[in-house]
Amino acid sequence: MTDIAAEPGQTTASAPREADARSAKRALPPESASPEENSKPKGRKKKSAESTVAPETDGVPRSRKVRGKRRQDLNQALVFELRTLRASLAQTLESIELRLGGRITELLHGIEGDPGLDQKPKPLTVKAAQAALAEVDAIRIKPKRGRIKDIRRIDRTIQALRELQPKA
Repeated sequence: MTDIAAEPGQTTASAPREADARSAKRALPPESASPEENSKPKGRKKKSAESTVAPETDGVPRSRKVRGKRRQDLNQALVFELRTLRASLAQTLESIELRLGGRITELLHGIEGDPGLDQKPKPLTVKAAQAALAEVDAIRIKPKRGRIKDIRRIDRTIQALRELQPKA
């Protein structure tokens, strides 16, 4: 067996012994390992079916039952959070609609006046009206697509129009 532990540069007596030596080398554990360590299999230790099955689990391994319960709990929590998120989205969209709609209404009341509040109309100057019309014509939105950038464009246009409106 001294051929097996030969250094890489050394040669052996015959070719078949070299092949046997290489395969034996792979099979032999390191010399520093104790006999107890050599008997342990490498890799993940598999549990026997008897150790994982509890009488109350009806023959299903406990780890599978625990994972199923955990998976179910996590999925239920996710469903709850997604429903909460959907409700938050609805509230956010409603708030945006109210805020932007209110600003447009303020612009309209500023230009047309509000008879209910005895507010007289304050029409824009020709130059301001032309700039406002150009600003509104320049906005390119696609309402059916429901894009957030369209909301930003509307908001920026409203801000520009508010700046063109004469101060009270």
